[in-house]
Amino acid sequence: MSPPSSMSHSSGKYARFISSPSHTRRQCILHESTLALNKKQLEDQEIIHTFKMRQTEDKYRAAEMLWEKKRNELRADVNKYKGQASICDKFHIPGIEHKAVVNNLGKELNKTTELAETLRAENEILSKRVNKLFDATSDLLGEVDDQDTSPAQEEQRGNDELAAVASLSLDQGGQ
Repeated sequence: MSPPSSMSHSSGKYARFISSPSHTRRQCILHESTLALNKKQLEDQEIIHTFKMRQTEDKYRAAEMLWEKKRNELRADVNKYKGQASICDKFHIPGIEHKAVVNNLGKELNKTTELAETLRAENEILSKRVNKLFDATSDLLGEVDDQDTSPAQEEQRGNDELAAVASLSLDQGGQ
């Protein structure tokens, strides 16, 4: 099986393309700049994700603190009304409205407590997602670093390709 005529002699298009040392250097520089750009983009994405996750965590913390404050206020109201109800009971004053208020405040307190626990659980889930995102980003950055090759390695690879083409040309020329 004979190769195409453009590959059989040195004036062919393929031989000129491979044998150009400047092409190999340009290709190496292009590859390095692409890797550097990919690495920079990943680092930028990590910074953006970190910022967004911290903002979200701050919002959850603020909401949790607000609910904690509300819960404490409700506890104070419950204690105040319990005190008033006990005075009513002590002096045999009808305190039905106080007991109803205390019951309603107790229900409100339970709802607030459940909501605060839900917020804590969501914050925990969010923290786990942030950690997974950081791990994935670190893995991607590691892969980009692993793909980095030095100019000397790229030049050696180009020289190996030239030697392979030259030996192929010599083998085909002798046949």
